Amino acid sequence: MASVFLSAVIAAGLAEMPSYACSRVVYVGDTTARQPDSVLRIVGRSLDWRTPIPTNIYVYPKGMAKQGNTTANAVRWTSRYGAVYAVSYDGGITEGMNEKGLCVSGLFCRGAVYENGDTKGRPDMSLAVFIGWLLDMNATTDEVVAVLRERNFSISGSTFDGGTVSALHFGVTDVMGNSAIFEFEQGKLNIT
Repeated sequence: MASVFLSAVIAAGLAEMPSYACSRVVYVGDTTARQPDSVLRIVGRSLDWRTPIPTNIYVYPKGMAKQGNTTANAVRWTSRYGAVYAVSYDGGITEGMNEKGLCVSGLFCRGAVYENGDTKGRPDMSLAVFIGWLLDMNATTDEVVAVLRERNFSISGSTFDGGTVSALHFGVTDVMGNSAIFEFEQGKLNIT
């Protein structure tokens, strides 16, 4: 009971603080009474933005053929997992979860640069579907990290919301609670 009270006090205190960036939290709880072999995991995030973010929810089944861009050199895949996507501004997937419980969140990251001279010429991936690709093709955080380390893609992004550059870093959490944060700095991938 004390931990619930402490959590409420911390949350109330944080609610009064001004926020300048999106935040992401992963809660790992005790085992549930109905399924003693499982542990409660909750992923939460804020959308701290200067304007309301119009968002639609889409559900896609596994087995769909997709591509990462409209270019001839685009990444192409057939989804292994069904997923739910949150699509903001009717233009890009900002977060979602797949049928295996993998969650991916895009969070604003001022100054993110996805490409450099070493990544040019790799198959194209639009930032608008990047999160969807990760959810479609991976069941765990370790799988996402392995795909990212291969870096067999080149990310491109457009502007939105009146000219804001698409600059994101990403949080990934799987059903076991394993998490990673990854960001692109001058085309270099950093994974924490």
